[in-house]
Amino acid sequence: MTRLTLYTLIIVAVVLGGLSAKLYLDYSALLTSYERLTRSYQLLQRDYETVRNAHHALELQYNTLLRNYAELENTYRQVKADYEAVSSAYQRLQQEYNNLRSQFNALQLEFTMLTELSLRLNSSLSEIITTLTRYCCIPYAFERVLNLDEVKAVEQYVLSAKVYADDPFSSIQNIYRWIRSNVKYVHDVPLPIPMQITCDPKTKLCYYSRFTDIRNYVQTPSFTAKYGQGDCDDQAVLAYAMIKYYFIFVHGKEYDLLIARIEMGDGSGHLAVFLPVQGGMLTIIDPAGAYLTSTLLGSITARPAYEELLRYSNHWSSHGGVKLIELYRVDVRSGRYYLVVSGDINTVASYLSSS
Repeated sequence: MTRLTLYTLIIVAVVLGGLSAKLYLDYSALLTSYERLTRSYQLLQRDYETVRNAHHALELQYNTLLRNYAELENTYRQVKADYEAVSSAYQRLQQEYNNLRSQFNALQLEFTMLTELSLRLNSSLSEIITTLTRYCCIPYAFERVLNLDEVKAVEQYVLSAKVYADDPFSSIQNIYRWIRSNVKYVHDVPLPIPMQITCDPKTKLCYYSRFTDIRNYVQTPSFTAKYGQGDCDDQAVLAYAMIKYYFIFVHGKEYDLLIARIEMGDGSGHLAVFLPVQGGMLTIIDPAGAYLTSTLLGSITARPAYEELLRYSNHWSSHGGVKLIELYRVDVRSGRYYLVVSGDINTVASYLSSS
């Protein structure tokens, strides 16, 4: 082998050695890269599996949501249809409500007007009942029939009865006789009185379901004298007015004079005039009952109150005697009346004896 060839081989060997070293280094680098890439691949493989599993789960969830969406869409369409139907019905109801509200306002206004009218009518009816009560019922009638105008209105009848300024007892007896001669007893006609059933405390409206007939009417004394007729109430009122006129305008001095409302043992009622006399004495003037406190000879007199009340009760024995007496004093100048005593014979006699 020549030197050149040896050099050549050496050079080739050196070159090849260098190449081998370079190749080894490259290989080592490639092996490191491969290992790194292998690890990366494994990581990516795991990530891929994770992502694929997640994708699968999401796909399942998506399909579920898709089905739910389809159901919700169907539900939405149904709800929308229901809403449109309800909305249409609401608009109709709103229109009906507006119409009803308008009618309600009109009815409320009418109701208010009717309530006001009812209250006025109630007030008028109450006034009518009050007026009828003053026409039919003792003692409420006293203000109407025993006032100064009515007392003055019986002047001609008092004077025609032959009264004397200085003789009160004889004058009262003549007044009694005049009434007995000129006024006949007649029963009253029935008066219809509304019966109050109940009143609403809020509206103050009262309701009346029926009427009751009260067979009583208290006439004015001038009416009784003029037409010459009346029951016990009317004749007692006339006697009271005539005696009052005599006291005030003829005799010139007033004495105590009382009207007695009497309840008999059988439940019937009566009216008479009581004249208390000094010393606990009593004179009773009762034209309708044909009774005057008098002597055996028929002259007017006065007796002790208890004795006279017993006599008077015996006079009414066919009606069970006198059970209860209410004595009223009437101020004819004002028309006002006062209950001075109420009770049986003993109670009234005790009052009259002490007054």
